[in-house]
Amino acid sequence: MVLFLSLFALVFSLALLGSPTLNGGWIWDGANALGFAALAGLLYLSSTPRGARDLTRHEQLSYVVAAMAAGHAGVFLLADGASLEYIKPDAPLYMWSGVLALLFIVLTVMVSVVPARMRVFGGYTSFKNGHRAIGIVALALTGYHIVGAGFYLRHDYQVLGLIALALWVCSSRAVRLSPSQTSVASPVLMLVATCIASAGFVLMKNLS
Repeated sequence: MVLFLSLFALVFSLALLGSPTLNGGWIWDGANALGFAALAGLLYLSSTPRGARDLTRHEQLSYVVAAMAAGHAGVFLLADGASLEYIKPDAPLYMWSGVLALLFIVLTVMVSVVPARMRVFGGYTSFKNGHRAIGIVALALTGYHIVGAGFYLRHDYQVLGLIALALWVCSSRAVRLSPSQTSVASPVLMLVATCIASAGFVLMKNLS
């Protein structure tokens, strides 16, 4: 619980630092808040403990994160026709990085579900390593998408903070819990945290 809430707080704090009142409008900021929530969820999925009792919630959370990432892109495409320019062949690389990040997130989910897992990876060790590798690629692409866009993370210390947070999660697994400490945040908590953090983000941006 503490790790989950800490990652949410850190991601949204980094997004607000430097230019807390800079905004792109209610819909724009709302869609981006959904993207930041997906990033926080992706970081959390990269750091959850390993017990068998975690697998169901880990899988459920992955569905929620994939849906939020898709929602982030979908809101822009539906609410702003100009966003279609960002999925054309000549779109900026950081925008294509976001598209690829979404595809890798969905791919991670699809190849992790039994029996697809066994068909793709064969044994458990291969699955574990492959699953983690795809997740790290998705995280790296997401980070480049956010940093490259440069709308919210406009300062070097924000970028360095995001990189440090991602490296910490990927290199140390963030925490080393004992087998008895296998509680993983529920999808409901994920949705509640997303609503609260996103509402605070949008209100601060647009009412300040």
